[in-house]
Amino acid sequence: MRSHAKAASTDSTTRPHRRHLLPLLAAIVAALALALGAASASAVAPVIAGTTVSAVTAETAVLEAEINPGEEATTYHFEYGPAECSANPCTRVPAGEGNVGSGSEPVHVSDEVTGLAPGTTYYFRVVAVNGSGPVAGADRTFATYPSPEPAACPNEAFRTGFGAGLPDCRAYEMVTPVDKNNGDIRNGIRTFGSSSTSGEKITYSSFTAFGDAESNPLFTQYLTTRGADGWTTEGISPRQSNLRIVGFLIPLYPFFKVFTPDLSKAVFLNLSAPLTPDGISPWADLYLRDNTTDSWQALITSPPTHYDPPEDNEFWPEPQNITPDGSHVLFKIDENLTPDSPYNGVNGSSYKEDNLFDWHDGELELVSILPNEEPSTLLNSAGTFNSVVRTGGEDSTENAISEDGSRIYWSAGGEAFNTGRVYVRVDGEETLPVTGSVSNAEGRFWTASSDGSKALFTIGEEGEKGTDSKLQSGGEGEPLYEFHLASESSTLIAPHTTGVLGASQDLSYIYFASPEVLDAGATAGESNLYSYHDGQATFIATVTPGEGSVPPSTGLSNVAPLREQKTSAVNPSGSAVVFSSTRSLTGYDNTPAGGGSPAWEVYRYDSQSETLTCVSCNPSGARPLTGTPKEEEQVVAGRIPRWVAPLQFKPRVISDDGSKVFFESFDALVPRDTNGQRDVYEWEEGGSGSCARSAGCVSLISSGKSSAESQLVDSGASGRDVFISTSSSFAPQDPGLVDIYDARTDGGFPAPPAPADPCVGDSCQSPAATPPSATPASAQFHGEGDLHARRSCREPRVAKLLRKARSLSRRAAHTDNGAKTKHLRKQAHSLRSKAKALGRREKRCTRRARRAGR
Repeated sequence: MRSHAKAASTDSTTRPHRRHLLPLLAAIVAALALALGAASASAVAPVIAGTTVSAVTAETAVLEAEINPGEEATTYHFEYGPAECSANPCTRVPAGEGNVGSGSEPVHVSDEVTGLAPGTTYYFRVVAVNGSGPVAGADRTFATYPSPEPAACPNEAFRTGFGAGLPDCRAYEMVTPVDKNNGDIRNGIRTFGSSSTSGEKITYSSFTAFGDAESNPLFTQYLTTRGADGWTTEGISPRQSNLRIVGFLIPLYPFFKVFTPDLSKAVFLNLSAPLTPDGISPWADLYLRDNTTDSWQALITSPPTHYDPPEDNEFWPEPQNITPDGSHVLFKIDENLTPDSPYNGVNGSSYKEDNLFDWHDGELELVSILPNEEPSTLLNSAGTFNSVVRTGGEDSTENAISEDGSRIYWSAGGEAFNTGRVYVRVDGEETLPVTGSVSNAEGRFWTASSDGSKALFTIGEEGEKGTDSKLQSGGEGEPLYEFHLASESSTLIAPHTTGVLGASQDLSYIYFASPEVLDAGATAGESNLYSYHDGQATFIATVTPGEGSVPPSTGLSNVAPLREQKTSAVNPSGSAVVFSSTRSLTGYDNTPAGGGSPAWEVYRYDSQSETLTCVSCNPSGARPLTGTPKEEEQVVAGRIPRWVAPLQFKPRVISDDGSKVFFESFDALVPRDTNGQRDVYEWEEGGSGSCARSAGCVSLISSGKSSAESQLVDSGASGRDVFISTSSSFAPQDPGLVDIYDARTDGGFPAPPAPADPCVGDSCQSPAATPPSATPASAQFHGEGDLHARRSCREPRVAKLLRKARSLSRRAAHTDNGAKTKHLRKQAHSLRSKAKALGRREKRCTRRARRAGR
């Protein structure tokens, strides 16, 4: 019984304990649930700060992202596939889950994808996971490069070496001569040149004189012509002696100021002895050179009466334009060179007033005559006056004179720059008001049709001295008008315009910027770009403020009146416009791969299909590599070469039919561009040349291997000829200096034959044996040894390897991709090791040569 009682007693005491235990367990479970819920509620979702791609090839790519784990242990993985991963199954990168850690700062992560299909667009995203669950980044895209396809070209024999990868059956032709007196074809930081419209000729200048140059002034001008056997060069600069300083500076640019489009004639500013008996030296004079006959004609034959040489050297005529056949030359000068022209000197102004003259038929004719037939005594200029610096080419003079010379648009301004009342002089007989057809206010001439029947101008408000304040960033703009000569009236294009990008030669297409909303898609108050045709404005894009307005004197803009600041171009028919912007206009992330502000890229708008294309954006989708051109302080990925010299040096960046665009890029847009330098590229639309892609094709024109920059010099009107300057040796006879090459469709020449052996007859016989010396050489002699043997010890590859190593190190320093940085540094280290080994071999060889000579 006791035992039972005990058992009973035990049972009675246990049951109440269990009854109390159940609520306790429930409380614990609830507490744990609350704790877990609180922990879950306190977990911070990871933040994906950015996703990008790099190191894209035909079959691989490196996917990258920035993930902030939010102080929670976080992992990640990448997904990729042929369609958006947010709505379709995608493949996880085989690397699996990666660890981001649990910090509070963004962490850079990357994984390589292999086994991709060439020429294919892929979608990808990153997925980050922590206690709050998974977070997926936005879908991005990249495109693998297509596998190179062998070209079937009729000139395949000339497409060797670097030329094998050129598009459109192009082949390199060495334009500049081999013997250049050991000098580069360069004027300071650039190569200045201008191609004829046909591409059969090119003119350029050089610091170094060579060939048949008669003398070596500050610059020597050359004209090179393509023939059946290659390119032949002649120096066209005249003999110069006692070169004088004119004004406050020696001319900073070549003395050849403007060429006709076919390069048959040119205007030359002479600061030396007269070139013809009727020249006016010792004053500065202008001459017209006929490049087909090598003859000169003086444009000014009457000496000035208000300048006393040599003490006063301010007399400096400034060429402003020339007709295509060279029969008319416009220039301005502060002197009364004709009986009806005034002379006002300084006239209380900071700058001297200029008369505008038209030279034709061997005579000078005053252009700056007002509608009342009185000569203007103000600041007169063809087009509109822009700059007081008399190097030529700064004023807005595009099509200011018609092709036949019968119509000349000019401005008479006050003391303010960039402003004036615009007139047109017709047949040298009457002057009609242009801005005066609208109001008595001052305005700006932008351009005219090639036949002079129409002109574009903006106009300010009466009483204002200048227009740039309203044309600059933040300004409301000014009305843009089209003047019609036949009716002597003007039509309003847009009520508020901040500048003109350009227009077709007949003004049927006009491209301008405006802060107004003139079409769907534009943003009020921003720099909106428009195409205007048949009375309708069509929205193109909204660019960064300042890119669609008149810039300050040191800025760049698509509508800059100063040619050296302008970053846009229009083909002659107006079917396409090329412009630049730092704003992402097509969805491409143009933030540099190393971080920083968005970079300049080049865009092409097709007015026929109304499509906008970024021609310089990396086709793989990778963020761009960038650089800073020496001639400007801008972060650039792709760029349009600007006018950085007088009238003759305007690089043609778009073919006449608009199908091809030529530009410079610091980014590597194709896999074989590995030098990390500025190179020259071509973009062409699908169906043009060798391009079969509907989105267009980007091709490398320069080598992409040179340790120095390559630059676009010019191109022919059809795009068949593309002239570049490079230190790469594309031709076997090229010793490696900076030269101009033509990447010409269906081009190429056989390599010149090796120099003939000069020995003839008896001179070819071996020299007689040297008789033995009667006196043995001194055993104590320590001479230079065999100098030829010592020279043969030199390893020219040492410097080349070190240059390439430095280039790779610079690229490594400008990439934020850890794997790529490590790879580049490894390559650089390997090259330095090779250079060191070659250097040791050179020293050993030199020591042996010395010992052999003792």
